[in-house]
Amino acid sequence: MWELFASVFLAISCVTATLGQEAVSTAKESPSWLSVSYHGRYGLIDRHGKVIVEPKFKGLSGYDSSRSWYPPEQLRPDYSEGLRPAALNDTWGYIDQHGEFAIPPRWTMAGPFRDGKAQVQDGDVWGIIDKSGEYFVKPQFSYIGRFVEGRARVAVGGRHIELGLPGSKWGFIDDKGQTIVPAIYDYAWDFSQGRALVNVGGRWWGKAGYDFQEGKWGVIDSAGTIVFRPEMEFERPFPLRVSVPERNPVPPIKEDDLRPVKINGKFGFVDGLWRIRIAPQFEVATDFSESLAAVKQNGLFGYLDKTGKLIIKPSYATAGPFSERLAAVTDGKHLTYIDRQNRTIFQVEEAEGKPFSDGVAEIKVNGRWGLIDKTGKLICQPAYLQINRLNDGLWSICDDKEKYGLVDRTGQVLLVPTYDWIGGLQPDGTYWAGYDINSDAHFEVHINRAGKLIEGVELFRFQPRESNGRWGIVDTKSDKFVIDPQFERIYELDQGVLGVIRRNKWGIVDLTTGKWILQPTYYSIERFSEGLAAAGVTMPGSGPNVKGYIDRTGKMVIPPQFNSAGEFQDGIAEVTIYHENPYWLDILYIDKTGQFLWHPKPKKTQ
Repeated sequence: MWELFASVFLAISCVTATLGQEAVSTAKESPSWLSVSYHGRYGLIDRHGKVIVEPKFKGLSGYDSSRSWYPPEQLRPDYSEGLRPAALNDTWGYIDQHGEFAIPPRWTMAGPFRDGKAQVQDGDVWGIIDKSGEYFVKPQFSYIGRFVEGRARVAVGGRHIELGLPGSKWGFIDDKGQTIVPAIYDYAWDFSQGRALVNVGGRWWGKAGYDFQEGKWGVIDSAGTIVFRPEMEFERPFPLRVSVPERNPVPPIKEDDLRPVKINGKFGFVDGLWRIRIAPQFEVATDFSESLAAVKQNGLFGYLDKTGKLIIKPSYATAGPFSERLAAVTDGKHLTYIDRQNRTIFQVEEAEGKPFSDGVAEIKVNGRWGLIDKTGKLICQPAYLQINRLNDGLWSICDDKEKYGLVDRTGQVLLVPTYDWIGGLQPDGTYWAGYDINSDAHFEVHINRAGKLIEGVELFRFQPRESNGRWGIVDTKSDKFVIDPQFERIYELDQGVLGVIRRNKWGIVDLTTGKWILQPTYYSIERFSEGLAAAGVTMPGSGPNVKGYIDRTGKMVIPPQFNSAGEFQDGIAEVTIYHENPYWLDILYIDKTGQFLWHPKPKKTQ
């Protein structure tokens, strides 16, 4: 059973994680190493096929107590601080860069080293070891977080699900491995500025446990002393992922900054040390913006400053944040932009407005969006279903056909609505845009600030069209089918190249010419990468389905023989070969000629 589990699990781990450059503690720049598997044993090679570690291990991709919650790409197998988790038979230890055990195998699982420490699993519980293999913290926890400000969150008990640990209790250990806060809370957050949030009565949401919400929140100091009893609620519960808290932390604030909290049904404000600075008394409270926060009292909104003084008395039905010294408010009929003295700057009937930025705000009138300046002048007439600020003085506009274009801050339309979507500014100064044929076919292009195509293909003269549940190819000039509707499904293979499926056979159509590249032939065709695409065939005599690689003409250039065939990256693709008796899944690599980078018996693919 272990062999089957190890082969399947470790194959998945390695398949998803092997093409990146590995982090090794050496003075020289490390080579990019690839994890290979042969007959259930794992080793390492470099990108030239040189064996770094002989394939003799049951696993080379360990994980720590957060493994259940990290996506696979977070677990690229590598050396950390000169050591790497490795499994020999049923136990895990750590090997050096020569493939020899520096810490003998003795654990159920082993995680990477960080700052001289690594998490190891003994049965169902986790502990921490140092680089000599001695325990820093004996195995006793179901989860151990990273050390932040000398403290690490720990959990006991609970049931592991994809992103959560329902039924667990949480506490803290210090950087000496001593328990400073017993595991008594339903959840706990990392320390920040000497304070940590703890929860009582909350619960995990969803089958995957994506968010931890509800309950009451309190605050403890670094000694574990309660400085704020668990009685706070948050107006907008933020997601609290156990797995990667550093990606989604409690927003850090300075001691003199304020944030709204809900206590006993009323909103007030606390500072960066979680001390109440403005007593709970409001029905709603928002974040401060330009030193003012909107609050609701007796059913109406006003604004207060950080001392708690009402600068603008509650008199509005809605109130937005101040931005560029103006805020959008409504009285149920009018949209009004006011200044900090509550003076009306301009007013629009039956409208909706967003905050100003760079002197321009989005405004909605009669269900249509446009742009307005700070004098109340419409610089882009409200004519669009959507108008979205990109950046650098541009907005995307969406018309009634749900096509997107571009408009600038003067209201000039730079690109009439053409694309199915337009994204934000890229590092090279261009913008992403694209066409969505269906859920499987998306074609991306790059456009510049003027809406001019920089990279990609203009909307093709020949386009897929659905008729009576089948797809065909239409010449948009004549509006006639050049390939009759016959496909159950279409999908994108590359720019201007469409994959089509007819009676469970896959083919290729060129959208730039409207002609066949390949009639439906294969049982699968993957996306092209570096000019090649994996394609599957069924071997004669009810043999297994295997994959090879075709070029853009549809010609099979690397014969089918693989159980899986990955995309090429820098001239190398990962492939797997299945052995039925006994069960093994070999993980190997080939170049674009079909030559194996490494094989126990070096050979070219057949």
